[in-house]
Amino acid sequence: MSDFHNFGITLLITFLYQLFFFIIAYSFGFDYVTDFAGGTNFILLALYTRFYNDYNNESVIQNFTTFFVCLWGGRLSCFLLYRVIILNEDKRFENIRNSFIKFGIFWIFQMLWV
Repeated sequence: MSDFHNFGITLLITFLYQLFFFIIAYSFGFDYVTDFAGGTNFILLALYTRFYNDYNNESVIQNFTTFFVCLWGGRLSCFLLYRVIILNEDKRFENIRNSFIKFGIFWIFQMLWV
């Protein structure tokens, strides 16, 4: 599989994953899943790029990199989810949560960040 093909698949995974969470967040009018979706998206991509490629040589560096990206993504996602549950809302979304366009633009930037 070429790198361009892998890039296309990771782009598709990110788009569908973020779109799924955007639909949930916008439909219910809350932002509990917004940051969680961003952090866990990194985990999905790390696992995909580690286990679904044509590079059949397992290396210690690949395994450590995947492990630490997953650890970082898990810690980030859990912390941000915990924070928004404790605070009961995220002030960043106070004025845009109910606007499809404005809230959608934030999610597009989140896709680009991932």
